[in-house]
Amino acid sequence: MKILVNKFLTYFRNVILYESNNSSVNSKNIDFNFYIIKRSNKVFKNKNITKYFKLFSNKRKRLLKGQSLFILTYKKQLACSGWMVKPNIWNITELDLKIKINNSIVLFDFYTPVSMRSRGYYTKLLKMILKKFCKKKLLIYSLSSNRASIKAIEKAGFIFKRNINRFNFKNEK
Repeated sequence: MKILVNKFLTYFRNVILYESNNSSVNSKNIDFNFYIIKRSNKVFKNKNITKYFKLFSNKRKRLLKGQSLFILTYKKQLACSGWMVKPNIWNITELDLKIKINNSIVLFDFYTPVSMRSRGYYTKLLKMILKKFCKKKLLIYSLSSNRASIKAIEKAGFIFKRNINRFNFKNEK
């Protein structure tokens, strides 16, 4: 039933797509640690990363597919996380829609623990990613109804590219 409801909702959702603007981002990093996990063997070397995979055990297989995990900790606590991949085609699951990705990196599936929300950690993580990958074209998207995510993405320095829904979508060549 849940699958059917989600399929139905894909016809009414709207996603806002952003891209990086390749300008340098200043970000103070006192009390913050930034990790990029590319391999499964790195998971057990840090308790915050282990904690993440206890919460989301099904996501560990993403590392085997070449996707990378970002972890931001604040005072040794998991503050925010997100994923990165460089695909040729990307499925926006919220819309059940495949789009071509031309030489870009897609940032997706960000998570901030409930106890850490409304403190700017998502924006902080995005700024650190922009700084680390300043020479790359990064894409990120959010449901148009997720105002908190949109605010964080824009505050981090991403620039609006376009609205996407199932009715107005045309793949760029």
